Amino acid sequence: MLAYESLKASGKAMLTPGPPSDPETFRNAYGVPLSDEDLAYVVDPVRCVVDTMSHYFQPISWRSAPRTPVTYVVNLLDRPVPESLQRDMMRRLPDAPTVVELDSGHIPAVVMPGEFAAIVTAAASRD
Repeated sequence: MLAYESLKASGKAMLTPGPPSDPETFRNAYGVPLSDEDLAYVVDPVRCVVDTMSHYFQPISWRSAPRTPVTYVVNLLDRPVPESLQRDMMRRLPDAPTVVELDSGHIPAVVMPGEFAAIVTAAASRD
């Protein structure tokens, strides 16, 4: 939070870096090594864009939100959002979610598309 507070005080927005000059810096950044194909997909400038991170620091109220069943995927190997932080975020939901643990890094839809699709399909059939 210190980086965000420092940027906020300076009037600057916290942004994602966008496409890296050296794609190899992303190969292990998400918690599991990316294959050459997955790395090319992730760093493609069409997908890897500069974006704000401000939404992560906005207050949230669930009062007006309809009660909806939630399936929360805990990515056990996630480096950007460690498991403990994921579980902390999960505890802030208004109702206890169905929890699925996945031996994946930050982007399971890219590195484990079949497993992730099965989780989404199972969640949709429960709701």
